[in-house]
Amino acid sequence: MRTSQIDILAPCATDAPHPNIGAKLTTTHAHPILYRQITKCGCTYVHNVLQTLDNVPADPNTRVSAAHYSNNLVLDTPARFIVIRNPISRFTSLYFDKAMGADHAIKHRLIRNKIIDPDVGGNLEAHQENCYRFLYYIKQTLDGAPDRRPDWHWRPQLVRLTHIAPFDFHVITLEGLSWQLPVIATDTVPQISQALQDVPLRNVSTKLIDASKLMVPELTDILRDIYSTDFEIHNQVSRYWDTYQKGHLTDGKT
Repeated sequence: MRTSQIDILAPCATDAPHPNIGAKLTTTHAHPILYRQITKCGCTYVHNVLQTLDNVPADPNTRVSAAHYSNNLVLDTPARFIVIRNPISRFTSLYFDKAMGADHAIKHRLIRNKIIDPDVGGNLEAHQENCYRFLYYIKQTLDGAPDRRPDWHWRPQLVRLTHIAPFDFHVITLEGLSWQLPVIATDTVPQISQALQDVPLRNVSTKLIDASKLMVPELTDILRDIYSTDFEIHNQVSRYWDTYQKGHLTDGKT
């Protein structure tokens, strides 16, 4: 599915394009493939796949910038894509990985502002209280509170989707990445399926509780209020790929 096919993004196709969108993209030395990352949407995994295509070890310091791509060359590159994620799993990943996980600047910021209690252990209700405060804090930052600044880890996915809409990128879901990326890239990058298989599993945060029990309806409602457009986009893209997959299965294809 392309950005031009997404109802909310279609009007953005005629927006003034970024003067050098290539500088915002990642590519490989060996293959014409372009990726625009959204944080907490599998970006580390995708970058590792791209580096596997170049037969180099995964290393954030050696990722290949596409700054040398002109805007016209970007438009002429068929395998240009962005990955989106269900906003619920994106938030829970943010919570466990950055707020409650390893030593991270976001964690220190939230503790300093008394947003989270890092010592809740396996207490589910205490984790949910953390999430209530965290979501309220996120909403304040996105609403422009003067003493609150948003972080890219929780900015709406819509922001970067809007940036690449004038270039009509393919939009795939993290949930279906393993089979959707080959659909849009195999013609120009025949090794893509093998690279996806060769890269180790995505980063998985340590969780002291069952993540599936964290997001009670009240928390999900708050999340939907904050990221209503992201939910709408993810739903439309997911429906597209579900229909695509069912059509190919019906045709006897894989």
